[in-house]
Amino acid sequence: MMTKNLKVCLTRGILFLVFSKSCSINRLWYSEHIQPVSPITATQPSFTLYLLGDAGRMPEGTSQSLFDTLKRILCQASPHSALIFLGDNLYPRGMDEAFSMHRATQEAILKAQIALYSQYPGKVVWLAGNHDWQYGGPNGWQARLRQERFVEGLSARGNIFLPDSGCPGPVVLRLSPGLALIVLDTQWWLHRYDRPLTLCGYQKAHDFLKAFVDTLQALRHMTLVVAAHHPLFTRGPHGGVYPWQAHFFPLLEHFRWGWIPMPLLGTAYVLLRRAGYVQDLTHRHYRYMRDSLYAALRRHGRAMYVNGHDHSLQVIHRHSTWFITSGAGSSTSHVVKGRDLMAAAARIGFIQLDFYPRQILCTLYTFHVREGCQRMTIPIKEKSAS
Repeated sequence: MMTKNLKVCLTRGILFLVFSKSCSINRLWYSEHIQPVSPITATQPSFTLYLLGDAGRMPEGTSQSLFDTLKRILCQASPHSALIFLGDNLYPRGMDEAFSMHRATQEAILKAQIALYSQYPGKVVWLAGNHDWQYGGPNGWQARLRQERFVEGLSARGNIFLPDSGCPGPVVLRLSPGLALIVLDTQWWLHRYDRPLTLCGYQKAHDFLKAFVDTLQALRHMTLVVAAHHPLFTRGPHGGVYPWQAHFFPLLEHFRWGWIPMPLLGTAYVLLRRAGYVQDLTHRHYRYMRDSLYAALRRHGRAMYVNGHDHSLQVIHRHSTWFITSGAGSSTSHVVKGRDLMAAAARIGFIQLDFYPRQILCTLYTFHVREGCQRMTIPIKEKSAS
């Protein structure tokens, strides 16, 4: 006989399946509320951003195809552009000490990413994710600092790993007369162990959120792109959103061969994740950060937010603000259709943003072992041009 708790879990799981939009997305998809367009080739954008997140595994297969394509694009790119690594640059636990048996492999993974911009004339920005902070471990800050020193030393491009010294930011980079980039390290907020505070000019953790609000206010007349690792909104696993398959085949979340039916364990896994894991939006500490940053973005009105973390490509439009996930640099996770999701793909890929005087074009590049490289461009209009 089922226990009472098991019955409750099963009932909740069934209700979740019935009342949620649990249709998952694989290949390039767009909402009925938006229409793809042809890329503009007649005129040059005022600035271009290339967004690559969660590329921290040795490239092979489809991820190698991504690297090859992106490197070709970067070699031909304008100097008025920037490549942003959106964190989780090194799996699974960041960069070890020099004497570690894993150090050679870790260096090779980072070198593969550094090689992408060897002939690139634009700007380069790296930021850290939770895996770069030793997957949130007790020596996370030290692992984060080791990676910063290695990347900047080998790149020979100066101060490109931001914010400095494992601080949370915000760091402001003016990209063009009307466009600025704000870089945050959101893992700093979520990290439970040793992290810098007074070194960063803060007396308490909440000063970071106030500094972000003040920065947006100071740049209220500019178009802003806020870059961080963790999403504020996502239709992937870190948002607590799961397709129906996860309830019956939970191993598919981690293994392609996982078509083994486990209905009760699957539902229990989904409910456990939805109950709150510090790297998921359902966790109260993460949610507080999200609500604080989102409130500031809404007041600004001309800011967009780009991130990695979920291993997919997503474009979300919520209350006049755009949220873009580009975390499919080396692996993939599911995306579930839902409100505000304008375009998505659960495939290896990256995203390109082209800024024009009255609009922004967002191009999603995806790679598949049989279908090769595919891309889709959708328009993103600024509030002032709507």
